[in-house]
Amino acid sequence: MLMTKPILALTLAASVVPATALPTLDIIGTGKGKNTKISLNFGSDYDSVFAGELNLELITGMGTTQFRGFCTDADLRAPGGSWGIQILDTNSLNPYGSRIAYLVNKYLPGITATGTNDEGRALQLAIWELSEESSNTFDLTGGSFRASETNGNPLSAATLNWTQTYLADMGSGVGPFYASNLNSNNRQFSQNMVTAVPEPASIAAIGLGLATLLRRRRRR
Repeated sequence: MLMTKPILALTLAASVVPATALPTLDIIGTGKGKNTKISLNFGSDYDSVFAGELNLELITGMGTTQFRGFCTDADLRAPGGSWGIQILDTNSLNPYGSRIAYLVNKYLPGITATGTNDEGRALQLAIWELSEESSNTFDLTGGSFRASETNGNPLSAATLNWTQTYLADMGSGVGPFYASNLNSNNRQFSQNMVTAVPEPASIAAIGLGLATLLRRRRRR
C-alpha cells in the first residue's frame, strides 16, 4: 500500500537490507485503484492511502519478474526501495489466507486486463477487511476496519457493490505470499504482499519451487 501519510513509521536506519540479500521485492508503480481513507480503530481516525493493485518487481537469484499484487497490511507504509522477503504461500496468512488467495486468483487477472479503478480498490479493501478486521463485522462501514472517500464521504456505490461481491464469494484457494523479512526489533521491513498463482512460464522464471502452488490450485 502506498501511503500519503504514514500510519506506522518504520525505523529504516536499523533495517537496511544488504544489496546482495535475495529475494527482494519492490513497488514500482500502481495499477487499478483509487486514493481512499481508511481507519483501523472503529472510525476514530482515518489516514489517506492508495487502495488497489500494486506493480511489483521481484528479484531472485534467477532474475527479475514483474507482476501485480495487493498488500495485506493496512497499518504499514512502503519505505521506498526494495526489501528482503520470504516466498511462502497463503496458508501462512491466517486466519483468512485461503479466502484471500481465492479472491486474488479469481479476480486479479480480470481487473488487470479490463477492470475498473473501483474493482481494483474494492478487491484491496476486501483483502484488508479480511486481514485487519478485529470484530465479526465484515463490511466497510462497521467494525474496526472502515473506509471512505478521501473527502470523508461514503465510498462510491460501485466500490461498495464490488467489495460486497468479493466478501460474499466464500471460496478457498492458495497462492504466493511474499512475507517481509524482519529487522532486529522484530518488525517488518515493509508490507506483505499477495498475488495470483503465476503461469508455468513465470514460475520457471522465478525459480523458487512455486510449482507446488500451481499443483495445489489445479487439484481444487
